[in-house]
Amino acid sequence: MNKISRFSFWTKIICSASFILFHLNSAKAYAENKETFGDVYIVISNNNATVNSIFKSIEKQTSFSFAYDENDINLSEEVRLIKGKQRLKNVLTLISKQTGLRF
Repeated sequence: MNKISRFSFWTKIICSASFILFHLNSAKAYAENKETFGDVYIVISNNNATVNSIFKSIEKQTSFSFAYDENDINLSEEVRLIKGKQRLKNVLTLISKQTGLRF
């Protein structure tokens, strides 16, 4: 091998290794910061609330957000919840049972 092809070979190896290490570190950081429904708690301040106010409250208290078509759901529909610190998973299950929404 001549000097240029050795240099090109090692440059490709180093760039590939750097790329792989960068993405492994990014994946690890993402996994460490990833929230799941079972790990997240929110505070419910009212027994009755509209779907819209619940969504806003969840978005303020967590890193989760909701995407929906306002023509497909009734944001002003009232839902009965349990006041206090609740698991997000349980809150979404209650909303689902009362509204038919799926998360």
